[in-house]
Amino acid sequence: MLRGLRKGGVVVDMTTSNPSLAREIAEEATKVGCYAVDAPVSGGDIGAREARLSIMIGGDADVVQSIHPLFSVMGKNIRHMGPPGTYLLLLLLFCYFLFFCLFFFFEAIVANLKVN
Repeated sequence: MLRGLRKGGVVVDMTTSNPSLAREIAEEATKVGCYAVDAPVSGGDIGAREARLSIMIGGDADVVQSIHPLFSVMGKNIRHMGPPGTYLLLLLLFCYFLFFCLFFFFEAIVANLKVN
């Protein structure tokens, strides 16, 4: 992915992946004199068609600022979250939190049904 990129170029990964992968891509980009940012999106097909995506960006602040106009074409809610992988880590933690909330919610329902 980085082979065709000119020195000083920027690669943008807009997938929702593992935070460690985002950091690894950024490290590899740095080794070849380039930059990498991760920019997972939220908003689905309709948000994409209507340029209303929420874009949460991880990467160097100056690089993110320099490519901000590209993101603004795709979305309205654009946030720099910090270093590479930051938002992906927050998303992962949120998913774990949601899973445990749902798990205990259903456990409470089952316990209530057994009591009654």
